[in-house]
Amino acid sequence: VVAGMFCPADTVERDGKTINRVSNTALIAGPGVLGGYDKIHTYDAFDYRESDTVLAGESLVAFDVDDLVVGVATCYDIRFPEQFKELASQGAQLIVVPTSWADGPGKLEQWRLLTAARALDSTSYIVAAGQSRPGGDAKAGNPSGPTGIGHSTIVDPNGVRVAEAGYEDDILYAEIDPNEVAKTRRTLPVVTPAD
Repeated sequence: VVAGMFCPADTVERDGKTINRVSNTALIAGPGVLGGYDKIHTYDAFDYRESDTVLAGESLVAFDVDDLVVGVATCYDIRFPEQFKELASQGAQLIVVPTSWADGPGKLEQWRLLTAARALDSTSYIVAAGQSRPGGDAKAGNPSGPTGIGHSTIVDPNGVRVAEAGYEDDILYAEIDPNEVAKTRRTLPVVTPAD
């Protein structure tokens, strides 16, 4: 299980104020696995500074589930292809991305494009769990920040969307085939394995 949460991080002084920052943590728990990943790329964009209240993580995280290596990224990390390529070079065959992607004009198209692009960049499966849209279909397309747009998705190593939810709550299922990752990496060698 990979579940997003906030954890206490540090205290900083900004503009005469004391701010208790948090880490945006993906908790990882399962048989033989217990850990966490702290989001590396804080959302400092469009006149918003997430880094004022969230401490950026520093380390990539991957773990084994049976014969599958799973990497972790969070939300805004999806805009940074080098992170996904590095996870793949460390052996990740599937990368999970818990997300709260805001809704609004063009945001669904960006989400779909970025999830497919990161699958292609890393030749890995991408399992991107998007927080469902408050108000569901009735509010679709209207600005929602910082809450989600929904549209959780599973994308294969060739960029093909094998499952996608809508704006509402949903559960997705798909077969993840490590052999498909190996085959894709043989035919499209864009990731250099780490030593």
